[in-house]
Amino acid sequence: LNSVGIGIFNNPDGTAPYPIDIWRNEAQRKEKGWTMLKLAGRDVMEGKDGSISSLWFFLAKNNLFVSLTWQEPHMTREKTLEVLKTVDFARIEALAGK
Repeated sequence: LNSVGIGIFNNPDGTAPYPIDIWRNEAQRKEKGWTMLKLAGRDVMEGKDGSISSLWFFLAKNNLFVSLTWQEPHMTREKTLEVLKTVDFARIEALAGK
């Protein structure tokens, strides 16, 4: 339970998946309790569903989302931000989107 899940994904057709609607629509974001902020010099959506917290980064260059998820109280946001420092966004952005 004291871990951070890191996901890198898009839809099979190469388009951005589910969170793109919430990313682009402030009303939907607020309704679902997500907030936009800046971390690691990038825009990010942050939200919580029960004890699961998530950060969603959208890489428009290749239509990929990068997500970090963790379960509180087993993993703290502060520890997750330490893990975030290890994410190499430049390498992820170099991945070819479909």
